[in-house]
Amino acid sequence: MEEVLKVFGIKWELILIQIVNFGIVLWVLYKFVYKPIFRIVEKREEKIKKGIKEAELAEQKLKEAEEKKARILSDASKTAESIIETSKTRAEELKQTVQKEAEEKKEKLIKEAKLQAEHEKAKIIKESQKEIAKLAILSAEKILKEK
Repeated sequence: MEEVLKVFGIKWELILIQIVNFGIVLWVLYKFVYKPIFRIVEKREEKIKKGIKEAELAEQKLKEAEEKKARILSDASKTAESIIETSKTRAEELKQTVQKEAEEKKEKLIKEAKLQAEHEKAKIIKESQKEIAKLAILSAEKILKEK
């Protein structure tokens, strides 16, 4: 085997030194390069996982907020419809009450006007009767004077 090594010019001392050098370089790289890089990679993975969880949580909260908004809008719509129906009912009742009061007032005014007209008529008839009586007396006097 030594002959083969001599033929190819390989020295086992150099190979051993290179193996030791390679081991030292590998250890230095692992200690000062790979470990920090792995720590950075792990931290970034944690940040990414945390970001994903937060995004999922935010999405869930957004979904819940949209559902709550939809419920609130639905409730508000139902309440508004109820208020509108109540208002319509009250308006109709008020309209009927006002119409009834107006009708009663109209009838009262008509009765009062008829009563006043009858009083005026009776007054005019009395005055007319007095006038007619005066005229009759004056006519009778005139006829009597002439005869």
